[in-house]
Amino acid sequence: MTKLRIFFSLLLAVALLACGPEEKQPELKDLERIALRNLQGQEVLLGSMLDSLNVLYFFAPECPLSENYCLSANLLQEKTASRAVRHLVVVPGDYYSAGAVDSFRRQFDLRVQVIRDTSWALTRALAARVTPEVFIFTNDQKMLYRGAIDNWVFALGKKRQRITEFYADTVVVAALNGKPLEAGSTRAIGCTIEIPD
Repeated sequence: MTKLRIFFSLLLAVALLACGPEEKQPELKDLERIALRNLQGQEVLLGSMLDSLNVLYFFAPECPLSENYCLSANLLQEKTASRAVRHLVVVPGDYYSAGAVDSFRRQFDLRVQVIRDTSWALTRALAARVTPEVFIFTNDQKMLYRGAIDNWVFALGKKRQRITEFYADTVVVAALNGKPLEAGSTRAIGCTIEIPD
């Protein structure tokens, strides 16, 4: 079993390196103090929503790739339902009303909790740059992974017929099995997040 685990860890490391330029890991400081908005318009501190392991997806309602990855987010949440894992979808900025975000959630059957980063504070803190992009970190704010959810999209407008690397899934499962991989990243491909100056 140990040899198999080492093999999969090495396989993921090679896959992450082969995916393109590595993204710089953001320094996680005081994330728990960042104020976000739920779909009812209420302010919620991120710290009140975090768990032992956290999976944050950045999605945008008008980004076709975000639409495509709603199912992936749902499946990973279902897979880890009995564990101390928090899944959140973050909609960056104030471009979309709560109603528009809720309509997106319902249209694509997104069952992961959705929050809005209307102040851009979390988007800036994590240096999120595209949607979809995923960030996986522990409750002590140790970043385990950032980047693409899987290897389905390899360039804008170009997709594999079959997904062969499930990055987010692999990182979460390894962490839950007490064998966290070294912090890794891949280049997320998607719709650019336009952060105002």
